[in-house]
Order: sequence, then C-alpha cells, then structure tokens
Amino acid sequence: MVENWDQYKDLEYYPDRFCACGCGNRIKVQPHHKYQGIPEYINRHCRRGKGFVEQWVKDMSALLGDIFCACGCGGKIEIKPSHKWDGIPKYIKGHSWRGKKRGSMPEEQRENIRKKLEGKPKTKEHKKKICVGNIGKHDHHGSNNPMYGNGHKIRGKDNPNWRNGSSNLPYPFAFGEELKKSIRDRDDNICQLCSKTKEQEGKNLCVHHIDYVKENLDPSNLITLCNGCNSKVNGNRGYWIGFFKPELLLKVV
Repeated sequence: MVENWDQYKDLEYYPDRFCACGCGNRIKVQPHHKYQGIPEYINRHCRRGKGFVEQWVKDMSALLGDIFCACGCGGKIEIKPSHKWDGIPKYIKGHSWRGKKRGSMPEEQRENIRKKLEGKPKTKEHKKKICVGNIGKHDHHGSNNPMYGNGHKIRGKDNPNWRNGSSNLPYPFAFGEELKKSIRDRDDNICQLCSKTKEQEGKNLCVHHIDYVKENLDPSNLITLCNGCNSKVNGNRGYWIGFFKPELLLKVV
C-alpha cells in the first residue's frame, strides 16, 4: 500500500524511481501499484545487469548447437534473451507458412482457434491490422452490405443482446450523484479497464454495474469506467462479468 499515492496517481512515470537493473528507464505508474506497492524493476528486468540471461543464451547455444528453421529454408534460428520466457521458436519469423498452401489448415484446428478467440476483446493494434489487411478486399457500402435493408431484423426482441427491455427501465433513486461520486473517488477517478483519467475524458467517468442489475447498488458491484469502456462492456456480458468479478459468472443465465 502506497501511503502518498496522491502525488503519483496523475503522473505517467515515477519521478524518483528507476529500474533497479541499471537500465536507466523510469518505472511507469500503474493503478494497481497503490495497493501492491511500487516495484523495484520494470517487468522482466529483475535479472538484467547480472549476466543471468546472457549466460542462459550462451549455455543453450552450446547445448543445442545450430537450430534450423522448420520450414526447410536452411536458415539458422538465433537464440535470444526473450526465448528464456517465450520458448525457442521452431521457425524464423514469417517462415511458418512457407511451403504450405494457405487454407490447408485442418478444419478441426481452425475450430479450436475460433473457440480460443471467441469472446476475447481485440486490442487497438489488432483492430488496426485487420482494418489495413481488409483494404480493397470488401465493399460493404450500400446494397453490398449484407445488412442493407435488414435493420428491422436486429431491433428489439430480434437483437441477440435483447434483455427483455431492461435498458428502458429507470435506475433506482438511490443511484444518484452522491453514490456515483463515492465510487469514482474510491477508484481515484480512473477507468479500471484502460486507466483513462477524468481529465483525459474531459468529464465525469461512468459508474458501471458489474452484474448489469440496476437494482444492485452494493459498492462491490459498482466500478468506474470511461465512456468508451462502458459502451464496450455492454456486449459479451458473460465475459465481462467474469473479467471484473469471477464469482458472479455462476449467476449469468
């Protein structure tokens, strides 16, 4: 628990804390440091400067000898410090599909990948790569859009996110500014999903019901989110209930 947290919470880096490995980089401020304490090292830097990883690279290189790319190109795989944690790859980067036809992946393997990715929110970088990769491939404007003229099919009860019209029900009287302010102050006016601050948002942050039940005003069921994250968590509700409070997952119907 950091007692003087108020002087750090709005900063990007701690002004007086540098990584103890000697790399010279400052430690970035993270909301969970308030409760877990300020770390001495940047992630994975705890053994840097002691020759530990460098010695591991030398030992593995001597033990395994030359490692060749599994695609058959004849290229050698260079053992790097990151392989200590991520594992030594079978392929040189970008070579895993060499000599294979795209689309030759077994259907069972495709289904396993789909199941693993289902329900997982995509990062901004992932979305950008998808967007760039799809440029020129699809034209979904006007009548080419599969939903063109079918908007009525996703309204009301026909929408997969339909919850018996609960979004139109009013919030309890007790869910007022006083309660919302106490939750925001408890969370230091920081979005608990993306760490956006009130100043960055330009207005008060939202207070979200973790179990999506408007009548449940228990503080443990309320959490501070920015406007963007509050909209994002309205879909795939089972995943987000488990994300914020795993014990509520059993209550999802």
